[in-house]
Amino acid sequence: MSGKSTPKKNITKANKKPGVNDKGRKVLHVLFLLTIGVLFVFNYKASFDPKLDPNGDNINYFLLGKALSEGEGYVDLFPPEPVPHTHFPPGYPMFMSVFMHVFPDNIIAMKILNGLLFLISVLLLFRIVRKATGGNLWLAFAVGVVTVMHSSLLRWSVVMMSEMLYMVISFGIILICLDLDLGKIFTRTGRDWKQVVRLVGLCLLVISSYLVRTMGISVVLSAALAFGVTALKYLLEKDRKWVKPAVVSVMVVLSLVVAHGGWSLRNRLVRPDYKSDYSSGFMYTEDRQRMTPSLWVDRISTNLKVFTGKFIPDSLLRPKEVIDHEKPKKPQTKGVIIGTLMILLMAYGISRMKKGRVLILSYIVITFAVLCLYQEQYAGVRYYIPVLPLMIFAALSGIQGLFVLLSKLAFRKEIAAVGTVAALICSAAVFPSYLKGQQVYKDVASFKTYLEMNPNSDFAHYIMAAEWLKTHAGNNAVVACRKPEVMYIYSGYKHSIMFPLRGDEEEILRFLDESKINCIVVDTWARHAYTVFYPVMSNYPEAFPIYYKTPQDNSPAPTLVARYVPSKIDKANP
Repeated sequence: MSGKSTPKKNITKANKKPGVNDKGRKVLHVLFLLTIGVLFVFNYKASFDPKLDPNGDNINYFLLGKALSEGEGYVDLFPPEPVPHTHFPPGYPMFMSVFMHVFPDNIIAMKILNGLLFLISVLLLFRIVRKATGGNLWLAFAVGVVTVMHSSLLRWSVVMMSEMLYMVISFGIILICLDLDLGKIFTRTGRDWKQVVRLVGLCLLVISSYLVRTMGISVVLSAALAFGVTALKYLLEKDRKWVKPAVVSVMVVLSLVVAHGGWSLRNRLVRPDYKSDYSSGFMYTEDRQRMTPSLWVDRISTNLKVFTGKFIPDSLLRPKEVIDHEKPKKPQTKGVIIGTLMILLMAYGISRMKKGRVLILSYIVITFAVLCLYQEQYAGVRYYIPVLPLMIFAALSGIQGLFVLLSKLAFRKEIAAVGTVAALICSAAVFPSYLKGQQVYKDVASFKTYLEMNPNSDFAHYIMAAEWLKTHAGNNAVVACRKPEVMYIYSGYKHSIMFPLRGDEEEILRFLDESKINCIVVDTWARHAYTVFYPVMSNYPEAFPIYYKTPQDNSPAPTLVARYVPSKIDKANP
């Protein structure tokens, strides 16, 4: 991100290590990459789960990719008539759709593809560490090894979600920013067209980051901020070179505006009343209460304590303790202290980097700042998976720096090798904890189906109902349920519509008639079914004959499949 080009010979000289020749470093480089690749294959294969994840998002992504590959457009397939989709940005489904032409309707292939994206991101990370540290191969190796062993990263590389593609794009943005030499672009003579291509690629990746994941705004703002800080530095020094990084900063922001504007315009064209679904996550509580200043204070303080005292330290030291979708508990004082020390360690590690300090620091900080503003139930490692490898890098860099300082105090001379060895030892020290975290997902992957794993769970009962519909419902069945995308795929593509989360009896009956519903699934997995639909069914038993009931066992109520017979409403006596 410099405005001045650096002679090639100086770069070569700076990157050389005393006593290690170029040939030896190349051999070491290749050996490290091969080792990381082998470890990835071993750990990924052991953690691979061929089942669909219980969350509906991965099914949504798969179905959207399927719709695009089949020429239906960017639409939801599960309603009786395809409906334009406006929630998830189209980047990841579009990426999937390209490969669905080669592997049609193949879930396993899509999961493996996500694993390859994870491997690519680790290789990009390896180069980022080398660039940021001035060529420290050993630290890059340590970061790469720890990353490919992290249970949460492995887990999300198996799920068909946008995290891995976004990680590749965000690391690509960081790497381009580190490699960009503005002095070779904004010049009248001797322009380096490779650098121009990098700048164009940066803008394209910025657009892609937002279209793959709305949270992509964090890495985009970080890149714009990094160039802006460089411009400000030159401006304060009264150096005219401030114009170059300022122009790039503006280009990055404009690329984000183009991506956001294009996606919003498309949504308004297909749905004139369109409003971003994500805004409600900020402006309302989970029970739809409008946020007030006092609620904002409570939310931010709660999230800050949970991330500091639980998720940040646990995701780095004890990933087995990090459970997605767990209701955040109030962290203990010990956890807050450990988390604070980890944050200080990472901050120190980032301060030691020779390049990209502002970029990497701001990317991590902005990501967590957004998460602290979001609803408390979204606290979890899933939402900062893309920056977790950079946190590992920052932590190991901090450990290396601390031991270099200790060596200076002990030997009155800085010995870099001491810090490098310490970072490697600390990397190895987390392996047992990381393997325990992997075992959680290995145990889940060992079962072929969720019914086999836990036949008495609410989710298993939901699948039972879907499979009953697959066999017994006709091709024209339209199912009202809480998770239509899950019902659609497990019921063999029976059309599904999500029922209202609230409403009185008249509103519920109107919804059933207008949507031409003929089947209803009432379950405890999605709790709203029993609170919204069941009272209406109880008032009109003749209009809602029960066709299927799952075993009660450990559930507070059975999962029901009912027919809806509208002609019986007038004859029923509530």
